[in-house]
Amino acid sequence: MTLLIAILLSLAGAALNATASVAQRAENREETDRGGSMLRMLLDLASRPIWWLGIAAMISGFACEAVALTIGQIAVVEPVMIAELPLTIIGARLFLDRHLTGRAWAAIVGLAVAVAVFVAALGPEGGDPAAVRLWEWLVAGGITVAAAVVCVVIAQRAHGGRAAFLGIATGAVFALMSALVSGVGTLYSHGGLGLVLTSWQTYAALVAGPSSFFLLQKALQAGSLVASQPGFTLINPLVSVFWGVLVFGETTRTGLWLAVSGVAAVGVVAATIALVRATEHQGGDRSDTGQTGDPRSAAAAERGS
Repeated sequence: MTLLIAILLSLAGAALNATASVAQRAENREETDRGGSMLRMLLDLASRPIWWLGIAAMISGFACEAVALTIGQIAVVEPVMIAELPLTIIGARLFLDRHLTGRAWAAIVGLAVAVAVFVAALGPEGGDPAAVRLWEWLVAGGITVAAAVVCVVIAQRAHGGRAAFLGIATGAVFALMSALVSGVGTLYSHGGLGLVLTSWQTYAALVAGPSSFFLLQKALQAGSLVASQPGFTLINPLVSVFWGVLVFGETTRTGLWLAVSGVAAVGVVAATIALVRATEHQGGDRSDTGQTGDPRSAAAAERGS
């Protein structure tokens, strides 16, 4: 029953996160042409009700995810959160004037099936974040942060794919945040609020939270949802499984079940690629054309108008 509740909370969190992505993208896409500092962009966005709706949905989604991580394994919760991707694409179809082809719907169904099989076959159990030693936190956290930094550097220097690399960096920091929240939840169950307030994981999460929010805004500003969403939707669960199995000590099924989970993981990646390809050829979100920061895109949009 506890596992079922964790899965349901994860699905609710995915739906709320998808709502947040669509609402924030709807407002962020208008900021790309204006340029300016991040502070100026946030002040401008803060005057828009739809952006605040996205923030409220994001906070609510995080709350659902935090409770799910407290009562369930991170290697179960985060893969279920992949449902955020197809839900976001559907939201873009409804509110950002994106058309979904039969191939896109087939990819969405395939992605849902692959995630369900992956979680069922992997069957992670146990694990105790409270038992993880400080040096293990530091090593795993350092690897995660380093990967995010590398992606940010590549995004700043790359001529194309900036939104995708920022999305990957966002996903890595999201995974670190999930690991910290899982640790804080376990500490709360062991020692209550007093232990939470005196643990370093709590304050590390207070740093990781705003950092992930900042990266998310930059990723949403850099390009369409189709470009950025797969990065932070897929990398988050993949890195979270790494944390759950290799750091928290969660055990998974072996033998044939492990092989099935591996095939399902490949299916998740394949369905995601198929979904992106089925939507990207239709162009970006409405008003995205020419707003990617590439002068050639802007020129093409101008010629076509």
